[in-house]
Amino acid sequence: PEFVAHGRTGFLAPAGDGDVDRFASTVRYVLENPVYSQEVAGCAKDYVRKNASAFEMTNQYLRLFEDISGDNG
Repeated sequence: PEFVAHGRTGFLAPAGDGDVDRFASTVRYVLENPVYSQEVAGCAKDYVRKNASAFEMTNQYLRLFEDISGDNG
């Protein structure tokens, strides 16, 4: 799964875009808005707890292996 949803669980910047001003603007906004930053951090933490726990990742691998092997139960 995608872990970063821009503005909700983190921030994304295009690779190789060269848009340093946009990146700097985002960093500045995060630093100047600590309440918003904490909300984003909390959402990211919740998302990881729900979607990237050892139990959930094990289940995802199990489903993948079952799909690959054709063994669906």
